Amino acid sequence: MKFLLSGTAGMELNLSSKKPAKPVKAKTSKSKKVQKLAKATKASLGQASKSKPRVPQVTHKAAAQPLARLPKPLKTSQVFAACPTSAFTFETTKDLPTSHEIISQDRAIQAINMGLSIQRPGYNIYVAGIEGTGKTSVIRQFLQTWSANSEAPPDWIYLYNFSEPETPRCIKLLRGEGKKFKKSMEHLVKSLRSEIPVALQSEDYENAVNTFISTSNDYKSKLYSDLEKLAKSKDFIIKSTRMGIETIPVLDGRSLTERDYGKLSEGDRTTIEGKRSELEPEVLDFARKVRGIDKETADQLDKLRDSIAEQIVT
Repeated sequence: MKFLLSGTAGMELNLSSKKPAKPVKAKTSKSKKVQKLAKATKASLGQASKSKPRVPQVTHKAAAQPLARLPKPLKTSQVFAACPTSAFTFETTKDLPTSHEIISQDRAIQAINMGLSIQRPGYNIYVAGIEGTGKTSVIRQFLQTWSANSEAPPDWIYLYNFSEPETPRCIKLLRGEGKKFKKSMEHLVKSLRSEIPVALQSEDYENAVNTFISTSNDYKSKLYSDLEKLAKSKDFIIKSTRMGIETIPVLDGRSLTERDYGKLSEGDRTTIEGKRSELEPEVLDFARKVRGIDKETADQLDKLRDSIAEQIVT
């Protein structure tokens, strides 16, 4: 085989043989020569690795040569193009017509035209950009151009849905009827705002309201009277407060205070509490019935107002 040993004192060794080499005795002179040659080669390689590469020195004259090849600087007259005012056909830019032409936005124009050409529900055009760049004006110009060459669409109006406020009702009207309908509704609302208060202050309305309230009070008074009789039969009196109905025990024809109640014996207090527990369900039932009467009366008054308003509208 062939090895190439490179270095300061590089040399080439040919160690090729067809037959396997015989072992060499260490005492022969030939073996000593090979060992000396290997040591010399190793020393030369170590010295080459420690030495630094030589960097060529650049003189000042050589470095300054490329500067002489730079082009000469241009004069102001060579880079300035004067535009004579005689070339303008206007005095100020205010005389020029406003242009909404999109510059260097070919893809945007194609997208807008494609979106406008799709005449199916569920497709929309989304326009994004910095505020004040004329997005709305450009889209309005496109829509005006398309609408001028298209059939005028019908009017669509949205009505308030009282049963489902979050889902307004959409109604289709003939072209131009939407504005007429809006004006008619505005006139109707204005009239109702003046006519309904007058109707609610009429004598007939007040008589009807008084009838409902009087009937309600009579019914509640009867229930209260029945509860008083029941409480009296159990040696109690009832008292209406802001917190509800209060039950007060009676002893020897006199209502007991908290101090008097505290002076009673254990047996008397047990007897009173037993009767109170029998009376409490009746008190709760009375309160429930009173709430029902009040709700029914309020519903009747609402229906009365609705009927009067309906008569005015129709």
